[in-house]
Amino acid sequence: SASAMVRAVVLGDPQTGKSSVINCFISNSFEEHVAPVIPVAVLPPEASPESEPLTLVDTASRSSDVATLRAEIAKADVAVVVYAADRPESLANVSSHWLPLILETNGRIPVVVVGNKVDLRSGDAHRIESDLRNAAAPIMDAFTEVETCIECSAKKMINIAEVMVFATKAVLHPTAALYDTRAHTLHPACERALRRIFTLSDADQDDLLSDLELNAFQEACF
Repeated sequence: SASAMVRAVVLGDPQTGKSSVINCFISNSFEEHVAPVIPVAVLPPEASPESEPLTLVDTASRSSDVATLRAEIAKADVAVVVYAADRPESLANVSSHWLPLILETNGRIPVVVVGNKVDLRSGDAHRIESDLRNAAAPIMDAFTEVETCIECSAKKMINIAEVMVFATKAVLHPTAALYDTRAHTLHPACERALRRIFTLSDADQDDLLSDLELNAFQEACF
């Protein structure tokens, strides 16, 4: 069957590195000076996560460009909202401005929230990981459309590919139909399906999956 094109729109405050994140993924290198808004990039399956064609749409943050921005959100399959990890106000604007704008314009699409410039934030690895959890939790609790939050550095080439993997998977393998991020529970239909799968796999009905049963399940699936 023909591959499905994934169209990702990248948006966020000015100077958060939106264009650099896109450019680093395309070129696999960091450039100090890139255009304020880079042209739409269409990547073939062999250059894209999940081996699906990927279109990356950069956007301007100026208020004068809001009509163009809304038009791109309306056409997108997934939104990637970028904030600067060293600028708390840009993180606050994710919840106060960018996510409401996306929901108002195209409430059906999943969202990936990305903290760029993590290399500019002080602290050891444990502190940085803790900061990400503290930043992500309220966003994901308030906005179920947010599939994941991740931090990256375009300058240091940290987690750039992972950003695009998460964006692509948010479209091709969405979790919203399976998991309630507010209640932190599986949706009832998903739970029923998993229980049914377990029952069918538990051939001897001892409420445990033996090595043989688990192997049979894996062979049936994969």
